[in-house]
Amino acid sequence: MQGCFPVEVCEALALREGLVLARMHGIDVDWAEVDASVVAAGVNGPNSSNGAASFIFDDIVGLCKDVGVVKCQAIPRSGNGVAHHLASLAVSSSRDFVWQGSCPGVAPPG
Repeated sequence: MQGCFPVEVCEALALREGLVLARMHGIDVDWAEVDASVVAAGVNGPNSSNGAASFIFDDIVGLCKDVGVVKCQAIPRSGNGVAHHLASLAVSSSRDFVWQGSCPGVAPPG
């Protein structure tokens, strides 16, 4: 998806894509981690986010049920450098990438 979006919307879209991938491959997920607390709150809260991102949060909540996510928690970027580095690569690329089974050579050690 191309365009300019607020950080929280990008975080929500990234979470959604990860959950879609988990569902496609039949992967059970206990919890999800994001680095935007507003995204974690939007997923965990009794009501989905209001505004432009509400449809994304509604989709995420449904996907969480599909793959077994019981909690979404916010982790500071400093606590997950590999994920932040991969997200930075994704922002600077015009292509889609999916890595399965091993970490790409461009990722810093975790």
